Amino acid sequence: MQKAVTALMELVRENGWPCAVSKELGKFRGPGRKEDPCPFANLAMLKALSEIEKLREEGEVPEILNLIRQIERANENAGFTD
Repeated sequence: MQKAVTALMELVRENGWPCAVSKELGKFRGPGRKEDPCPFANLAMLKALSEIEKLREEGEVPEILNLIRQIERANENAGFTD
């Protein structure tokens, strides 16, 4: 499990996780600009990582919450609201 978590955490950038797929699918990376974070990838990763107790205990949760806030602000700036 730790190996998988490490591999996924290595994919995160300052603005979240990008749209990315396996090498077998070629250059496809999803909609949006290459530097944009992927909303679905971020949701999936944040939900998965929030379930790992060790990350909560080691203080990773504040970083995850910061990413969520960044996504919320980006959505508000783009005109997306609840």
